[in-house]
Amino acid sequence: QPPVTNHTRAHKNAHVIMCSVPRLSLFCGVLAILVYLYVQKQPESVFVVLHRAYTLKHTMMPLPAHALPMVPLSGDFAHPSAELVAMDALLRAGQNDEVQDVNVSRSYMKAFSDVLESHEVPAEQVQEIVVPASEQKAWWVHWPGVSNNTDAPTIIYIHGGGRFSGSSEYLTGFFYRLSRASGARVLGIDYSLGPESSILRATDDTVAAYEYLLNVCSVPPESVIISGESGGGLMAGLTLLAIRDRKLPTPAGGWLICMQADLTASLPSITENHGRDAMVSGVVYTSFIPWTVGDASLALDDARVSPAFAAWDRLPPLLFSVGENEVLRDDTLECAMRAREAGVSVRVDLRPHVMHGFPLFAGYAPELDAGFYVGAEFIRERLQTSE
Repeated sequence: QPPVTNHTRAHKNAHVIMCSVPRLSLFCGVLAILVYLYVQKQPESVFVVLHRAYTLKHTMMPLPAHALPMVPLSGDFAHPSAELVAMDALLRAGQNDEVQDVNVSRSYMKAFSDVLESHEVPAEQVQEIVVPASEQKAWWVHWPGVSNNTDAPTIIYIHGGGRFSGSSEYLTGFFYRLSRASGARVLGIDYSLGPESSILRATDDTVAAYEYLLNVCSVPPESVIISGESGGGLMAGLTLLAIRDRKLPTPAGGWLICMQADLTASLPSITENHGRDAMVSGVVYTSFIPWTVGDASLALDDARVSPAFAAWDRLPPLLFSVGENEVLRDDTLECAMRAREAGVSVRVDLRPHVMHGFPLFAGYAPELDAGFYVGAEFIRERLQTSE
C-alpha cells in the first residue's frame, strides 16, 4: 500500500495554457451583475466585482489555446513564483468576510467564473445534453484527436461552487484543456443545488450521470474517472461512496480536488488557514454550509452529507489534490487518511503556496500547471490513454 505523500517537487509537469476570454461576454456578464447588486443596494459588492473583474482581466490575460505546445517544467516550487505571488495578491484584494444573500453570492461566483474561464472552445468540440434520469444538463467536451466514441474513456467532472452555485457550462475551457492533457473526453455535469434542494438529491443526480455512461453510452466502468473541485469535490466523494453502497460497478478512479468534506467545520485548517487562503474565507465558508446541505433535518456529521465521517473502504485508486494554505486542507486530508487506512490506493498532492481550486487556474503560474498535470497524469495512468 503506497503511503500518502507530499508532492511538493515538480513531478513530470507540463505547461498548460488557457484560452482567451471574450471581452464582450465578460463586459455584459459583469454589467448585468453590477446592475443586480446596485438594485439590491449592495455597493460594497459592486466594488468587489468591479475590482476583481478589472484586475484579473487586465493583469493576467490568458494565452490562446493554440499558442504554445505543452512543454516540460522544472523546479521544486519551494518558493512561490512571481506569477503566483501576483495572482495571490489580486485574489486577496477582492476578498471580504461579509456574508451575502445566496443570490448575490451566486452572481459573484458567476462574474468570477466569466473572468477566469474561456468559452472560446470550438463549437464542434462541445455538445450539450440532458441526462435523462436526473433531467440535469451536461456538456461533452473533447480535444481534437481524443476519442469521442460513445464508449470512449470519460472523466465525469462535477463543478464546484459550494453546492449552491455554479454550472459545468462555465468550465468548458477547463474541460477542453483537461481532455488534451489526459487523453480522455470530459462529461461536465450539473446537479441539484442548495438551498432549494437537498444534498441527497444532488447525489442522486451525480450517480444518475454515472449510470447514464454505463447503461446508455456503454462505457465500461474501468474507463470512467470521477472528479470535481471544492463543492464538486464534495459531490465527487459522495458519488464514489454512493456507487459503492448501491453496489454499482466500480469506476477506474477518482481525482478529488480541494474538497469540502466536513460540514461540521470542525477540522483545524478552517481556523488555522483563515486569512492564508486567497480564495476562501473560513468565516464565509461556515456561513454557507446550510446552503450546501439544503435540508435542515440532516445532521452535519451524517456520512451522506459529510464524507469526512464516512467509511472509505472498497473504493478505486484515488488522487487528492489540495493546497497547504487552504481552509479546506484538512477536509481533503481527512478523507485521504480514511481511505488509506481502509486499504485504498491513495496519492496526495499537497502543494505549498497555491490557492483553493488551483488546478483550474493552470496557465497562470507554473505551480498551478504542475498541480493540473499531476491530475492529468493520474487519469492517463488509470484510463491507460495514450500520450
